Amino acid sequence: MCADSPEKQSRMNDPASPPVSSEANAVTYTQIAESLASHFDLIFYVDCKTSAYVELSTRKKAGELKVQDQGEDFFASVQRNLDELIDAEDRERLRLFLDRDQLISRLENARRLTEDYRMIVGGGKKQYTRMSVTYSSDRSHFIICIENRDKDVRREQEHLAALSIANELARRDELTHTKNSTAWREVEKELQRQVLENSGPFGILIADINGLKMINDTEGHKAGDEYIKACCLLVCRIFHHSPVFRIGGDEFTVILRDQDFESRDHLLSLLRSQVEKNIRRGS
Repeated sequence: MCADSPEKQSRMNDPASPPVSSEANAVTYTQIAESLASHFDLIFYVDCKTSAYVELSTRKKAGELKVQDQGEDFFASVQRNLDELIDAEDRERLRLFLDRDQLISRLENARRLTEDYRMIVGGGKKQYTRMSVTYSSDRSHFIICIENRDKDVRREQEHLAALSIANELARRDELTHTKNSTAWREVEKELQRQVLENSGPFGILIADINGLKMINDTEGHKAGDEYIKACCLLVCRIFHHSPVFRIGGDEFTVILRDQDFESRDHLLSLLRSQVEKNIRRGS
Protein backbone atom coordinates (compact mmCIF):
# COMPACT_ATOMS: atom_id res chain seq x y z
CA MET A 1 0.00 0.00 0.00
CA CYS A 2 1.11 3.55 -0.72
CA ALA A 3 1.09 6.11 2.05
CA ASP A 4 -1.16 9.11 1.65
CA SER A 5 0.54 12.27 0.50
CA PRO A 6 1.06 15.04 3.09
CA GLU A 7 -1.46 17.19 1.20
CA LYS A 8 -4.13 14.50 1.40
CA GLN A 9 -3.43 13.83 5.11
CA SER A 10 -3.69 17.56 5.76
CA ARG A 11 -7.08 17.78 4.09
CA MET A 12 -8.37 14.81 6.06
CA ASN A 13 -7.16 16.18 9.39
CA ASP A 14 -8.02 19.84 8.92
CA PRO A 15 -11.75 20.47 9.49
CA ALA A 16 -11.39 23.85 7.81
CA SER A 17 -10.32 22.27 4.52
CA PRO A 18 -12.75 22.71 1.61
CA PRO A 19 -15.06 19.72 1.06
CA VAL A 20 -13.99 17.16 -1.50
CA SER A 21 -17.51 16.98 -2.94
CA SER A 22 -17.12 20.08 -5.14
CA GLU A 23 -14.09 18.60 -6.89
CA ALA A 24 -15.77 15.22 -7.14
CA ASN A 25 -18.84 16.82 -8.66
CA ALA A 26 -16.69 18.63 -11.20
CA VAL A 27 -15.08 15.35 -12.22
CA THR A 28 -18.46 13.65 -12.34
CA TYR A 29 -19.98 16.32 -14.58
CA THR A 30 -16.99 16.14 -16.91
CA GLN A 31 -17.36 12.38 -17.23
CA ILE A 32 -21.08 12.70 -17.87
CA ALA A 33 -20.42 15.38 -20.48
CA GLU A 34 -17.97 13.25 -22.40
CA SER A 35 -20.21 10.20 -22.52
CA LEU A 36 -23.70 11.66 -22.75
CA ALA A 37 -23.74 15.23 -24.04
CA SER A 38 -23.42 14.18 -27.68
CA HIS A 39 -26.66 12.16 -27.42
CA PHE A 40 -29.02 14.04 -25.12
CA ASP A 41 -30.58 17.50 -24.77
CA LEU A 42 -31.08 17.61 -21.00
CA ILE A 43 -29.55 15.55 -18.21
CA PHE A 44 -30.72 15.48 -14.60
CA TYR A 45 -28.34 14.29 -11.88
CA VAL A 46 -30.68 13.27 -9.03
CA ASP A 47 -29.74 12.16 -5.54
CA CYS A 48 -31.46 8.81 -4.92
CA LYS A 49 -32.07 9.50 -1.22
CA THR A 50 -32.93 13.19 -1.06
CA SER A 51 -34.17 13.74 -4.65
CA ALA A 52 -32.07 16.92 -4.85
CA TYR A 53 -31.03 17.49 -8.43
CA VAL A 54 -28.92 19.41 -10.88
CA GLU A 55 -30.31 20.08 -14.37
CA LEU A 56 -27.67 20.13 -17.10
CA SER A 57 -28.19 21.37 -20.64
CA THR A 58 -25.96 20.01 -23.38
CA ARG A 59 -23.99 21.33 -26.30
CA LYS A 60 -23.99 18.26 -28.50
CA LYS A 61 -21.36 19.30 -31.02
CA ALA A 62 -18.89 20.32 -28.34
CA GLY A 63 -19.78 17.48 -25.98
CA GLU A 64 -20.19 19.91 -23.09
CA LEU A 65 -22.61 20.28 -20.21
CA LYS A 66 -23.81 23.45 -18.56
CA VAL A 67 -25.61 23.70 -15.23
CA GLN A 68 -28.99 25.17 -16.07
CA ASP A 69 -30.97 24.70 -12.87
CA GLN A 70 -31.00 22.87 -9.55
CA GLY A 71 -33.56 22.09 -6.91
CA GLU A 72 -34.43 20.16 -3.79
CA ASP A 73 -36.94 17.60 -5.10
CA PHE A 74 -36.77 16.45 -8.72
CA PHE A 75 -39.75 14.11 -8.52
CA ALA A 76 -42.08 16.63 -6.91
CA SER A 77 -41.06 19.25 -9.49
CA VAL A 78 -41.72 16.88 -12.38
CA GLN A 79 -45.11 15.82 -11.06
CA ARG A 80 -46.15 19.48 -10.76
CA ASN A 81 -45.18 20.23 -14.36
CA LEU A 82 -46.53 17.13 -16.09
CA ASP A 83 -49.93 18.59 -16.91
CA GLU A 84 -48.37 21.61 -18.59
CA LEU A 85 -45.49 19.96 -20.44
CA ILE A 86 -46.69 16.46 -21.43
CA ASP A 87 -49.33 15.41 -23.96
CA ALA A 88 -52.55 14.36 -22.21
CA GLU A 89 -52.43 10.80 -23.56
CA ASP A 90 -48.95 10.22 -22.10
CA ARG A 91 -49.20 11.98 -18.73
CA GLU A 92 -50.38 9.14 -16.52
CA ARG A 93 -47.90 6.69 -18.03
CA LEU A 94 -45.01 9.10 -17.46
CA ARG A 95 -46.31 9.91 -13.97
CA LEU A 96 -46.08 6.23 -13.05
CA PHE A 97 -42.65 5.91 -14.68
CA LEU A 98 -41.25 8.82 -12.67
CA ASP A 99 -41.92 7.33 -9.27
CA ARG A 100 -38.70 7.24 -7.23
CA ASP A 101 -39.43 3.94 -5.45
CA GLN A 102 -40.50 2.31 -8.72
CA LEU A 103 -37.28 3.41 -10.40
CA ILE A 104 -35.18 1.97 -7.61
CA SER A 105 -37.08 -1.31 -7.76
CA ARG A 106 -36.93 -1.64 -11.55
CA LEU A 107 -33.25 -0.71 -11.77
CA GLU A 108 -32.45 -3.71 -9.59
CA ASN A 109 -33.12 -5.88 -12.65
CA ALA A 110 -32.30 -3.50 -15.51
CA ARG A 111 -29.27 -1.47 -16.43
CA ARG A 112 -31.33 1.23 -18.15
CA LEU A 113 -35.00 2.21 -18.20
CA THR A 114 -36.55 4.13 -21.08
CA GLU A 115 -39.91 5.75 -21.71
CA ASP A 116 -41.15 7.43 -24.89
CA TYR A 117 -43.67 10.26 -24.69
CA ARG A 118 -44.73 13.49 -26.37
CA MET A 119 -43.87 16.90 -24.98
CA ILE A 120 -45.89 20.04 -25.63
CA VAL A 121 -43.58 22.68 -27.10
CA GLY A 122 -44.11 26.12 -28.67
CA GLY A 123 -47.53 26.69 -30.20
CA GLY A 124 -48.93 23.46 -28.77
CA LYS A 125 -46.82 21.33 -31.12
CA LYS A 126 -46.09 17.76 -29.98
CA GLN A 127 -42.46 16.68 -29.83
CA TYR A 128 -41.52 13.01 -29.64
CA THR A 129 -39.17 12.56 -26.68
CA ARG A 130 -37.38 9.71 -24.94
CA MET A 131 -36.37 9.60 -21.29
CA SER A 132 -33.61 7.23 -20.15
CA VAL A 133 -32.76 6.48 -16.52
CA THR A 134 -29.60 4.81 -15.21
CA TYR A 135 -27.64 4.77 -11.96
CA SER A 136 -24.37 6.59 -11.46
CA SER A 137 -21.42 4.24 -11.01
CA ASP A 138 -21.77 4.31 -7.21
CA ARG A 139 -25.59 3.96 -7.42
CA SER A 140 -26.02 7.07 -5.31
CA HIS A 141 -27.64 9.11 -8.09
CA PHE A 142 -30.06 8.68 -10.94
CA ILE A 143 -28.81 9.97 -14.28
CA ILE A 144 -31.97 10.94 -16.18
CA CYS A 145 -31.41 11.85 -19.81
CA ILE A 146 -33.89 13.59 -22.12
CA GLU A 147 -33.55 13.07 -25.87
CA ASN A 148 -35.45 14.87 -28.63
CA ARG A 149 -36.44 12.07 -31.02
CA ASP A 150 -38.85 14.09 -33.13
CA LYS A 151 -36.89 13.89 -36.38
CA ASP A 152 -36.13 10.20 -35.95
CA VAL A 153 -39.73 9.26 -35.15
CA ARG A 154 -41.17 11.31 -37.99
CA ARG A 155 -38.61 9.80 -40.36
CA GLU A 156 -39.66 6.33 -39.20
CA GLN A 157 -43.32 7.23 -39.67
CA GLU A 158 -42.64 8.46 -43.19
CA HIS A 159 -40.74 5.25 -43.96
CA LEU A 160 -43.60 3.10 -42.64
CA ALA A 161 -46.13 5.15 -44.59
CA ALA A 162 -44.07 4.73 -47.77
CA LEU A 163 -43.75 1.00 -47.08
CA SER A 164 -47.50 0.75 -46.52
CA ILE A 165 -48.16 2.53 -49.80
CA ALA A 166 -45.71 0.23 -51.60
CA ASN A 167 -47.43 -2.83 -50.11
CA GLU A 168 -50.80 -1.45 -51.12
CA LEU A 169 -49.65 -0.80 -54.67
CA ALA A 170 -48.25 -4.32 -54.89
CA ARG A 171 -51.74 -5.65 -54.11
CA ARG A 172 -53.71 -3.31 -56.36
CA ASP A 173 -54.71 -3.99 -59.94
CA GLU A 174 -53.20 -1.27 -62.09
CA LEU A 175 -56.10 -1.09 -64.57
CA THR A 176 -59.17 -1.21 -62.31
CA HIS A 177 -57.58 -0.12 -58.98
CA THR A 178 -59.33 -3.02 -57.24
CA LYS A 179 -57.32 -5.60 -55.30
CA ASN A 180 -55.29 -7.98 -57.45
CA SER A 181 -54.50 -11.71 -57.51
CA THR A 182 -51.66 -11.29 -54.98
CA ALA A 183 -54.10 -9.81 -52.47
CA TRP A 184 -56.61 -12.56 -53.29
CA ARG A 185 -54.11 -15.36 -52.54
CA GLU A 186 -53.43 -13.78 -49.14
CA VAL A 187 -57.15 -13.51 -48.38
CA GLU A 188 -57.73 -17.10 -49.47
CA LYS A 189 -55.58 -18.34 -46.59
CA GLU A 190 -57.60 -16.29 -44.11
CA LEU A 191 -60.87 -17.60 -45.57
CA GLN A 192 -59.63 -21.16 -45.28
CA ARG A 193 -58.82 -20.57 -41.62
CA GLN A 194 -62.32 -19.19 -41.03
CA VAL A 195 -63.86 -22.26 -42.66
CA LEU A 196 -61.83 -24.61 -40.44
CA GLU A 197 -62.66 -22.60 -37.32
CA ASN A 198 -66.28 -22.03 -38.35
CA SER A 199 -65.85 -18.41 -37.28
CA GLY A 200 -68.71 -16.83 -39.22
CA PRO A 201 -70.54 -16.86 -42.53
CA PHE A 202 -69.30 -15.30 -45.74
CA GLY A 203 -69.91 -15.71 -49.45
CA ILE A 204 -67.67 -15.68 -52.52
CA LEU A 205 -68.94 -14.34 -55.83
CA ILE A 206 -66.99 -15.16 -58.99
CA ALA A 207 -67.90 -13.19 -62.11
CA ASP A 208 -66.24 -13.27 -65.51
CA ILE A 209 -66.65 -10.91 -68.44
CA ASN A 210 -68.39 -12.08 -71.62
CA GLY A 211 -66.92 -11.26 -75.00
CA LEU A 212 -63.64 -9.68 -73.90
CA LYS A 213 -61.56 -11.58 -76.48
CA MET A 214 -63.88 -10.55 -79.29
CA ILE A 215 -63.61 -6.87 -78.32
CA ASN A 216 -59.82 -7.10 -78.10
CA ASP A 217 -59.66 -8.76 -81.52
CA THR A 218 -62.10 -6.46 -83.30
CA GLU A 219 -61.73 -3.10 -81.54
CA GLY A 220 -58.30 -3.30 -79.96
CA HIS A 221 -56.97 -3.71 -76.46
CA LYS A 222 -57.71 -0.12 -75.50
CA ALA A 223 -61.41 -0.78 -76.06
CA GLY A 224 -60.99 -4.05 -74.15
CA ASP A 225 -59.48 -2.19 -71.22
CA GLU A 226 -62.40 0.23 -71.16
CA TYR A 227 -64.78 -2.74 -71.21
CA ILE A 228 -62.97 -4.32 -68.23
CA LYS A 229 -63.14 -1.05 -66.25
CA ALA A 230 -66.86 -0.63 -67.01
CA CYS A 231 -67.62 -4.18 -65.87
CA CYS A 232 -65.53 -3.66 -62.71
CA LEU A 233 -67.41 -0.45 -61.95
CA LEU A 234 -70.72 -2.30 -62.27
CA VAL A 235 -69.61 -4.97 -59.79
CA CYS A 236 -68.17 -2.41 -57.34
CA ARG A 237 -71.32 -0.29 -57.38
CA ILE A 238 -73.61 -3.21 -56.60
CA PHE A 239 -71.36 -4.80 -53.97
CA HIS A 240 -70.09 -1.52 -52.56
CA HIS A 241 -69.68 -2.91 -49.01
CA SER A 242 -67.43 -5.76 -50.14
CA PRO A 243 -63.82 -6.08 -51.34
CA VAL A 244 -63.49 -6.76 -55.08
CA PHE A 245 -60.50 -8.60 -56.59
CA ARG A 246 -59.45 -8.86 -60.22
CA ILE A 247 -57.93 -12.34 -60.23
CA GLY A 248 -57.54 -12.80 -63.99
CA GLY A 249 -57.79 -10.90 -67.26
CA ASP A 250 -61.60 -11.20 -67.35
CA GLU A 251 -62.41 -12.58 -63.90
CA PHE A 252 -63.43 -10.87 -60.66
CA THR A 253 -64.03 -12.22 -57.17
CA VAL A 254 -66.05 -10.57 -54.42
CA ILE A 255 -66.08 -11.55 -50.74
CA LEU A 256 -69.53 -11.03 -49.28
CA ARG A 257 -69.76 -10.34 -45.55
CA ASP A 258 -72.17 -8.72 -43.12
CA GLN A 259 -74.68 -6.51 -44.93
CA ASP A 260 -73.79 -7.69 -48.44
CA PHE A 261 -73.88 -11.34 -47.32
CA GLU A 262 -77.31 -10.88 -45.75
CA SER A 263 -78.56 -9.18 -48.93
CA ARG A 264 -76.76 -11.49 -51.36
CA ASP A 265 -79.89 -12.76 -53.17
CA HIS A 266 -81.11 -9.22 -53.76
CA LEU A 267 -77.68 -8.03 -54.91
CA LEU A 268 -77.25 -10.97 -57.29
CA SER A 269 -80.66 -10.20 -58.71
CA LEU A 270 -79.61 -6.58 -59.28
CA LEU A 271 -76.44 -7.72 -61.05
CA ARG A 272 -78.31 -10.11 -63.35
CA SER A 273 -80.96 -7.50 -64.08
CA GLN A 274 -78.36 -4.87 -65.00
CA VAL A 275 -76.44 -7.31 -67.24
CA GLU A 276 -79.63 -8.30 -69.06
CA LYS A 277 -80.54 -4.63 -69.51
CA ASN A 278 -77.10 -3.91 -70.95
CA ILE A 279 -77.40 -6.82 -73.38
CA ARG A 280 -80.80 -5.58 -74.59
CA ARG A 281 -79.36 -2.09 -75.15
CA GLY A 282 -76.29 -3.53 -76.84
CA SER A 283 -74.02 -1.68 -74.40
